[in-house]
Amino acid sequence: GDFQIYTAKFFDNLGNEIKGIEPYWTISCEFKDALILDGKDDWIKIGIDDDQYIDEDFKLTLTDKDNNYVSDLLISIGSLL
Repeated sequence: GDFQIYTAKFFDNLGNEIKGIEPYWTISCEFKDALILDGKDDWIKIGIDDDQYIDEDFKLTLTDKDNNYVSDLLISIGSLL
């Protein structure tokens, strides 16, 4: 039932933030339909309201349209109790 918000930021080789890149989000897991998703522009909000997925993991991938920038994050679902 809890949500986490992830924000897209892109950086060049010198660590300077690059503005104006449209983010593309991809979620990889076998229970994608159970996730509650919302988002706009450069952020995505992800939640789940089903205890059967506690301790499961999914991969969140952020890319630009040309796949010049790719970042993967492995997210573990935990219990709120």
